[in-house]
Amino acid sequence: GDVSCIKRGGYNLSEALGWPSSDYEETRTFVVQLACEHLNINKSWCSQTKTGLTIVFEEAKKRYHILDCYEDNWVVSDMLRIFLKNSHSC
Repeated sequence: GDVSCIKRGGYNLSEALGWPSSDYEETRTFVVQLACEHLNINKSWCSQTKTGLTIVFEEAKKRYHILDCYEDNWVVSDMLRIFLKNSHSC
């Protein structure tokens, strides 16, 4: 299921990662900051440019090397999906 859609077979990203909550929040906050700088937050995940997403993925991995351990940027992708689904402005 999709991230954060618990009632429809989804999962809680923070729980799935098993990171300390402070690490998760610090990483999530940085990813949101990157999204505000490099993505159009008024558009859905599917409408984002590949260039913008690539910048967010690369910058997040530069700061948080643990993200290199996760295939296909799925952690940052899920953080972005949650943020973009719920965002209106930065």
